[in-house]
Amino acid sequence: MARRRLRFPVGVVFVGLFSLALFLFLVPSRYTTRINYLFVKITSPVLNLFPKSVRFRDDMVSRQEYDDIVTAYAKTHAQLLRLRGDYSKVSGLHQSLPEIEGQIMMGKVVRTSLIGGRSELVIDKGADDRLQVGQYVLSCEPYTVIGTISEVVEGMARVRLVTDRRQHLAVSILGKGSRDYLPGQLQGKNSEIAKIPLRSQKKYDIRVGDVVYASPQPGFLGLEVIVGNISEVKPDDREPLLWDISVKPIEDFSRLTDVAILVMDPESNGLSNHE
Repeated sequence: MARRRLRFPVGVVFVGLFSLALFLFLVPSRYTTRINYLFVKITSPVLNLFPKSVRFRDDMVSRQEYDDIVTAYAKTHAQLLRLRGDYSKVSGLHQSLPEIEGQIMMGKVVRTSLIGGRSELVIDKGADDRLQVGQYVLSCEPYTVIGTISEVVEGMARVRLVTDRRQHLAVSILGKGSRDYLPGQLQGKNSEIAKIPLRSQKKYDIRVGDVVYASPQPGFLGLEVIVGNISEVKPDDREPLLWDISVKPIEDFSRLTDVAILVMDPESNGLSNHE
């Protein structure tokens, strides 16, 4: 007996498929999702038997190359943002101190040490950037002298702040309404203040609020730049005829993240032979 072939009219097939589609459309999504997962579960073992091949075009890169490109872009973008910030700070410094001489180099603070009589910073610029011992270091906004370079290695330098006990800095005091600078020597005391010793009470009229400037030094600093203000004036306990003068720096050293290093002509400061 010959096997009978089943034939379905086109109209029956269309109505059947349309009814199935309408049924799936009306069924809640939580049920159709389960059907989808069930279909994937059933067919995936069969599909995995056939290896997948990816055809690369000439303009395509591997995933590793793509990740490397993204990483390089992120680093370059970060460097660009930093250069923009450094340019803005240097421009602001030249506007605040238009007569300042030399090149201004920006540096990041790597470590801050404010313990007892030791007040130091470590910055991310060093001998490779033409930094040398004795160069002046300024804060940014406000632009004030905060210390000098005390040690230099490749890629890093140590900054001795004005409050460090080992710091000795030539300064000038300018009283309110005065036109003459009073010379002095600034010595660090602790992490918050410095002292100006050996000033005679009869010779010098010094008052709280007077401004203290770092004095010009050939090859290192070409003009007076503010350091801080006189915070206390009283007779010295050991030498009653002398003043005991305390100086409060304008900058809060614990909050420093960026500094500006003043790099002047090495030949004028006698350091050219050490390059």
